[in-house]
Amino acid sequence: MVFGTLPIKVFHILDSKRRSILNSTNQRHIHWPSTVISILTCFAGGVFLGIIFLDLLSDALESFDDLKKKNVWNIQYPLVQLICLFGFFAVYAVDEFSSRIFTGSHVHTHPHHNQTLVTRHPELFDTSSTNGNTTSQYGTMGSQCDIHTRHSPETSDEELSAITDRKAIVKSLTFVLAIIFHSTFDGISLGVQNSDLSFVSLFFGIMVHKSVVAFSVGLRLIKCHKDRTNFVLLLIFLFAITSPIFAGIGMVVIETLSDDDITKNKLSTVLISASMGTFLYISFFEPYDQGIIENVKVHYRKLLLRERIAKNDEGKDFRLNFL
Repeated sequence: MVFGTLPIKVFHILDSKRRSILNSTNQRHIHWPSTVISILTCFAGGVFLGIIFLDLLSDALESFDDLKKKNVWNIQYPLVQLICLFGFFAVYAVDEFSSRIFTGSHVHTHPHHNQTLVTRHPELFDTSSTNGNTTSQYGTMGSQCDIHTRHSPETSDEELSAITDRKAIVKSLTFVLAIIFHSTFDGISLGVQNSDLSFVSLFFGIMVHKSVVAFSVGLRLIKCHKDRTNFVLLLIFLFAITSPIFAGIGMVVIETLSDDDITKNKLSTVLISASMGTFLYISFFEPYDQGIIENVKVHYRKLLLRERIAKNDEGKDFRLNFL
């Protein structure tokens, strides 16, 4: 909740100081918020990756082996790994479906749309330099919402503004509902853990991950609804309470079945394996940031350009192939 509401204040500060930032020559100062978000996201992905192979996998295999020893499931197929893949592609399908709805037919396609739903907005802080002039992604952050409507020439400005505002609300509701549904997987996965180590480790991993996600969600919402602070706070609150609620549901289910070892092992095998797929998806897809990739390309081009200048000084000609 704190990280989700933090962008509201950050947005207003950046919006009030937008002109001074655009005229700034200190590019490192301009880019540091996006860099911090990317580093935190990558750190959370590493935490999830370690928990998957060091803790969750062993718990799921232990429950599955116990069921095979009791002749409850006489299966030689690697069921744990199969359910893990099902969980992975289930979250991927939800993410893709949500992205299709979120982008819609009236939204222009941008390079950052090929990322996952929860990590495609940190570029709000980024700037790029062209021909010595600095341009900013948030140059029109007071009005830009990535939602564009088709309208007839006789449509008045007031009618167009009302239509755009309604579409922005619908898009934001769809976006938050998709994020909330995505968060249910994390909450259930946390609640079904049967050891203190796995629970505490996943708790801190989810805390870091959700902090970054909440910050990105808050940025997106306040960007589209800068005059609807209460609406933004309501959506962030709904997103913030989703994981704790479903974590509690998972814990209640496990505690209720604590005396029934067979049913508990069945649920543990299925749910922990599915949670592995969920966290595997987060580990490999969430940290990818188009801004990082573009920065790597820019630095690589600079190195090639320096090499070209050096070789030209030596009288050698060569062809420079840019990415």
